[in-house]
Amino acid sequence: MAFETTPLQLIAVLLALCVLAVLATKRGDIAAHFRRRWEARQMRYYRSLRERYAKPDRSLRYSLLHPLTHSAIVRRPLLWLIKMAAAVIWLPLFASIIWGLYELIQSLPDLLRHAGTAPDPLPLRLTLLGITALTAALGALVAFPFTILRTQYNARQTHAAEQGHITDRISKAVEALGAEKSAKRRVDKWSKGRKTYVIEEVSEPNVEVRIGGIYALERISQDSERDHIRIMEILCAYIRENAPADQAPPFELDPWPDYPEELNEANQDFWDNAMKSWKRALHDTIAKLKAPRPDIQTAMDVIGRRSARRIRFEQSRKHRGQETYRLDLRGVNLRGADLSRLNLSRAKLERSLLQGASFLSANLDGADLAQASLQGADFSAACLAGADLKSANLQLACLLGASLQASDFTSASMQEANLSGAQLQYAILSRAKLHIADFINANLSGAKFARTQMQAVDLSHAVLQGAFFQKTVFDSATTFLPKTLKGAAFLDVDLSMLRLGAELGRFRGSFGDRSAKPHPLWGKSRPDKWEKEETLGFTNFMEHWRAHCKRLGL
Repeated sequence: MAFETTPLQLIAVLLALCVLAVLATKRGDIAAHFRRRWEARQMRYYRSLRERYAKPDRSLRYSLLHPLTHSAIVRRPLLWLIKMAAAVIWLPLFASIIWGLYELIQSLPDLLRHAGTAPDPLPLRLTLLGITALTAALGALVAFPFTILRTQYNARQTHAAEQGHITDRISKAVEALGAEKSAKRRVDKWSKGRKTYVIEEVSEPNVEVRIGGIYALERISQDSERDHIRIMEILCAYIRENAPADQAPPFELDPWPDYPEELNEANQDFWDNAMKSWKRALHDTIAKLKAPRPDIQTAMDVIGRRSARRIRFEQSRKHRGQETYRLDLRGVNLRGADLSRLNLSRAKLERSLLQGASFLSANLDGADLAQASLQGADFSAACLAGADLKSANLQLACLLGASLQASDFTSASMQEANLSGAQLQYAILSRAKLHIADFINANLSGAKFARTQMQAVDLSHAVLQGAFFQKTVFDSATTFLPKTLKGAAFLDVDLSMLRLGAELGRFRGSFGDRSAKPHPLWGKSRPDKWEKEETLGFTNFMEHWRAHCKRLGL
């Protein structure tokens, strides 16, 4: 009795043979793949437990949404869309091949039965050829997912090897940062009243090797976005450890001479001589400053010339809590350093020593320079929008044409600073010492001058639109010749000391009340829109001032 088989049985046997062949060739890869998936699942489970017990205050809603918000679908939506599209394409192809094989195999018995009597054997040959082609296509289609898994595995292996190579490069570069060399130095000694010397071998930093390590770290930062912040932290720590402010030589300079309470002919000469002597001492001290070591200067250059893409990456990544990454250069000694055209935006430079440093056209937007020593520093054409300069020392600093919008100069010492043409819109200059400062052609719209010392300040052609003056101190040496005072407010200000620019018409468009002491030239007149009959309190004054600015369209 002959053994008869149905077409479905033939298809099932054929599929089983294909699957067994693929499993036989890929059994190692398949086992490794499922083992890695199991280990990854176990690690995710342990990590979730650790996070749950480390933060027991999580709400029930968060714990229920945690698997959804941290799933691979949410974290990598594009990858999952590609996988779903491949599955949608693969399944119809698989079904069509199976159906084609079924149709061909089903027609095969009839063709074999009539093979001897049919005059043309071409249909039989085409059917057999079609079965062979569809069988090969089915094998390729079944092997396709395993090929993709193999490719992913190789990609992971390559990525792991690259990361290991980058780690080795970072380790070697960091080792180079600590390189030292031996050098012979002459040391003078006194013995029995006679001066002698000995040659001692000392250890000192190997600057050349360290510079090479710094450049190696820069190259890694350019190649690997993942390691960029880590490398910036290494370089900042290197500068803090090798150029600390607390180990810098003393800056031998007397305090700025006190400005006389009343400037007259008797103390004018004394003040001028004291100020000239202090300026001469500052210039001499800055000229004698020793520039930073070459490796420190190189590290600052590398930090300051990072690309705009890397800076955006820093600002998009949370670092140590909710704050994004910022360069940490607090308490460093960079006296006389050349930081021109470097990008140090949002850098932390509190309490740093920066006397005589050059920040020409540098970017310091949002930088923290509170309590920094910046005497004689050059900030010409620099960008310091939103910078924090509270209690900073800026005597004789050059801020010519600098962008200082919304910067905070509260309690800063800015005696004889040059701010000609500077952009100081909405800057805070409360309690700042601005003796002899130069604000020619500066834009001070919306700036705040509360308890600010502005003796001998030059405000020629300055824009003071919407500026706020409260208990601001002027004197007869103040050159008050602003371009406009539209919307400016004067609260409890003594204007009687002004000599230049005290004309009544110059205050057209400003706002004040009876608390402002008028100039004797005004007589009994007051500027238009001033409260002439009463003294407003602070709250009422602010309300009336805002209404006045609104009427002016400010």
